Amino acid sequence: MNLFRWVRGSVRRQITVAFVGLALVFLVNVFYVTDFLSSSQNDTAIVNIAGRQRMLSQNMSKAAFAVASGDEAARESLTAIAAEFDQNLTDLQAGNPQRGIAPPPASVAAQLEQVREIWEAFEAQAVIVSAAPYHNDVFHDAATYILDRNVELLVEMNKAVGLLAEQEGSTPQAI
Repeated sequence: MNLFRWVRGSVRRQITVAFVGLALVFLVNVFYVTDFLSSSQNDTAIVNIAGRQRMLSQNMSKAAFAVASGDEAARESLTAIAAEFDQNLTDLQAGNPQRGIAPPPASVAAQLEQVREIWEAFEAQAVIVSAAPYHNDVFHDAATYILDRNVELLVEMNKAVGLLAEQEGSTPQAI
């Protein structure tokens, strides 16, 4: 009761208390908005990385076919693209605090595991294409595998992008 009497004591005190109250409300709002924006940026970054995976899957195929047509420089490109795809997939599956990537929810984790299963076989073939001479059966079989399976990798990664975008509450770009 003494506090209420003190506040009602003068107009100056009432204005001071009102000002302090508004300042506190403002600070709380700033905190919540900052937290929301930070969370939203992380979600957007995750969806962007996942979306990039779709492009990388197709660039790997393009590089593999360039190697098959005799472009030796494409071997290094294929190796670099495969390494980036693998690192991104690992980060999306396990999380990576340095990149602002949290571990995915269970529904997304299951889809990313499907991508991982496809990726492991695909990656093995990409390694062969990036290292083997292109005039032998092992190279030919690996390049054929990539040709036959690149769309499957793309489609499954696209499903993961869609699930991640749903978690964020946005609509992914179509492939």
